[in-house]
Amino acid sequence: MPKILSIDGGGVRGIFPLTILKSIQNDFKEIDFCRDFDVISGTSTGSIIAAGIAFNIELDLLIGLYKKLSENIFTKSTFGLLKSKFEIKKLDSYLKELFKEAKMQDAKTNLIIPTTNIIFSKIKFFKSF
Repeated sequence: MPKILSIDGGGVRGIFPLTILKSIQNDFKEIDFCRDFDVISGTSTGSIIAAGIAFNIELDLLIGLYKKLSENIFTKSTFGLLKSKFEIKKLDSYLKELFKEAKMQDAKTNLIIPTTNIIFSKIKFFKSF
């Protein structure tokens, strides 16, 4: 049976699953998320964390970046059906800094990133395999 690590979204609240994963890593020194899970996936901010894990980015680095940049990325916005809850230009810059030139096929394990185009009601899955 495949083992799937799925990480929920929630903007800056991504610090919670990161802290839990770091605690698991500290308690079980032999754990390697890329080796021990067949698929890693996440939604919204969980997809950033999932990709970070799949590309072997240290959890401490992810936690530090969430703490440092959370106020700059996940800002409050006025309510609107099509308005994002984050600053897209700042998020884009953050992701480029974090992942540099990474390509999905270079992930260290199977990675799935689900996305939704709310305008056309379409779902798309980005996969490393």
